[in-house]
Amino acid sequence: MGTRSLTIVREDGADILTLYRQFDGYPTGHGAALADFMAGRVIVNGIPCGESRAKLARMSNGAGCFAAGLVSALKGRDVGNVYVYPVGSRDCGEEYTYILDFKRGDGPGIPGPASLVVTVTQPGPGPALFAGDAAGFVAWIRKAQRREAEAFRARAKSEGWTPTPPAVTAVDTLADVADAVARGGDVSAVLQRFTGGPVTRDMVRAIRVGVTDSRELARVVADMRRRARV
Repeated sequence: MGTRSLTIVREDGADILTLYRQFDGYPTGHGAALADFMAGRVIVNGIPCGESRAKLARMSNGAGCFAAGLVSALKGRDVGNVYVYPVGSRDCGEEYTYILDFKRGDGPGIPGPASLVVTVTQPGPGPALFAGDAAGFVAWIRKAQRREAEAFRARAKSEGWTPTPPAVTAVDTLADVADAVARGGDVSAVLQRFTGGPVTRDMVRAIRVGVTDSRELARVVADMRRRARV
């Protein structure tokens, strides 16, 4: 059956996109995919000139651009699992609903960039699992991923087997790097714990600027480890 979810993108309270996901709709599955897309993303009103490709790749020109990019990021070339449903669809067997609500900037003249409010709910009465801005949502997801990784390691230890390092390391590294960047701390010190070798300025720059997806980070960490052994 899978864990089903709905993702609803809104602009000023009006739905503009509804996505249905058949499997892995829980926060550390689908929620993590949303966080990977949203982390470091800048919402603009008008595409700036003279920016690098790397910076432009982390921008969305309003809610419509964000929604289109989200479909591309979640769907890729895979068949099934992620579907576009008619706007307004509800009660599709979903266990989690993710609402991404854009509020257009206020003020005279040309509106400023829209702000994004994220809400995560489950069916039935009770408060939302999460409600806040995009940065808060990403932090909430990373914390959940870290708890899951810790539980995974504890289970492995109690049962006497060794977990596959890259899967756990990627989650831990991403969460720790995000914390270090937010605090203005030493990113290289965080990375060195996982590479087992020296960390260059280029590596740190790559992490700070371009690495927000946990799968991409797993590849970077694996590459760093290979370099450290050379």
